Amino acid sequence: MWLCFLQGVLALAYSIQTTNLPHSTSYHPDYRHESRFVRCSREGDDNLRTICSVIAEDITTKPGERCWNDFEPELKSIRYMCPTLCQSADEYEIIHKVPSNNHVCIKFENYGLVKRKKDIYLWRRGECINETIAFNINCGFPLSRRNLKKAQNDPSNFLTKLLARQ
Repeated sequence: MWLCFLQGVLALAYSIQTTNLPHSTSYHPDYRHESRFVRCSREGDDNLRTICSVIAEDITTKPGERCWNDFEPELKSIRYMCPTLCQSADEYEIIHKVPSNNHVCIKFENYGLVKRKKDIYLWRRGECINETIAFNINCGFPLSRRNLKKAQNDPSNFLTKLLARQ
């Protein structure tokens, strides 16, 4: 299990290192994308669950920092929530998990992303809480609040202007 996890982390590090794209890539002048790597592993004597830390461009959180348990009344279940440091992102997605052959953690069933206030949180529940696993997450940020307001007020006009730039 550790070997698969280590191989996945090394493959991800190699793919990031060999790509000529910067860590923060922009597909449009009014928008930017950034990657986050959330690593969940066992810490100390805690055999009940793994604790997550976030690796971003210029910051790495301590394991379990700002993470908390959230009760879901509809499911009568507790999910473990950790921030992704994607504050103010309006687009977010889990790109892949490492190791990819982990069949305990199933996207949307027992792990995923949710927006709370201004941050995006990775949540895990059930058996996935006990798994040593990592997630690669992309976050999208608008660069200009003024342009965002224009798009919200008149989406068709803003879209026409964007398409005219291409």
